[in-house]
Amino acid sequence: MGFLKKLLMALLAIALLLAVVSFFLPSKTTMERSTTINAPAAQVFDQINTLTNWEKWSPWYAMEPSAKLAYADNVSGKDAYYTWVGDEIGSGKLTITESNPNKLIKTAMDFEGQGSATSDWIFKESDKGTDVTWTFESDNGMNPMSRWMGLLIGNFLGPSYESGLANLKKVCESMPAPPQFPEVSEVEVNGIKYLTVRDMVKTTDVQNFYTDNFQKILSVIESKKLEVAGQPRGLFYSWDPENNQTDMAAAIPISSITLEGEPKEKIALAGSDMAVYENLVVLDHYGPYEQTELAHNAIGKWIEEKGKAHNWPVVEEYVTDPGEEPDTKKWLTKIYYTY
Repeated sequence: MGFLKKLLMALLAIALLLAVVSFFLPSKTTMERSTTINAPAAQVFDQINTLTNWEKWSPWYAMEPSAKLAYADNVSGKDAYYTWVGDEIGSGKLTITESNPNKLIKTAMDFEGQGSATSDWIFKESDKGTDVTWTFESDNGMNPMSRWMGLLIGNFLGPSYESGLANLKKVCESMPAPPQFPEVSEVEVNGIKYLTVRDMVKTTDVQNFYTDNFQKILSVIESKKLEVAGQPRGLFYSWDPENNQTDMAAAIPISSITLEGEPKEKIALAGSDMAVYENLVVLDHYGPYEQTELAHNAIGKWIEEKGKAHNWPVVEEYVTDPGEEPDTKKWLTKIYYTY
């Protein structure tokens, strides 16, 4: 009994010592891993910013493909989230809390009563492609065990981060090369009149907004016997990726400059603000609408290199009718900026 008593006292002393030492350990656990991906930042950014893409490269999805995933209606950008339930990976929720295109994504993770953590994705373009850093941070509070475990986080979580980045690199570098754009062209424009429907729209709902409203506008044009003077367009008066919304209008050019009577609720006559600016530039984008972001980045960079800032609205002119041309590579969208 004397030996057993001494052993218990020794174990108690060790436990007490570990508890005391834990108060001097960091209250927060941090870790990061990095890689360089030979792909444009916009292409890499989209793989993280669109949560359904994680199934292609996430180390935890590979660990348990049978885990049940459920997504929010919005799967991209700020406030997008997904939940998971699995035997191996447990259950939890991941939410995008901040989304700064091609530069930064912040996420928050809730492990269903087992704690919480945050992680950042930092993107920086370089001569070799895009440098990507994936971070992890958790608050250990006053829990002695959590503080000790925090010292080992690199051993436990580091390999998963490295595997995820390696998978992400493979996915991005195997994707088709982004479209190469011709030189940005400076053009002139005369005053343009549009029949429009303008509203605040979720950035993920732009195509649905067009579907709902282009037909309404065409119905008014037909009923008023107006003459269409060009292809359908989108007029973007602001773009807020952080809050996943845009102030925009579905617009169809018309030749008439007056419109008698009130056509329909929300449908209005609008003039082109482009006409009041001296410098107007256009870039031709061939490809699916989902890739127009790359064209916007190219034209924005061109204006930035001139030491200028662009004005609003930004205009997309949809030259190709998808109903007549099934090959998305041949779809032409003309993108107009003023500065």
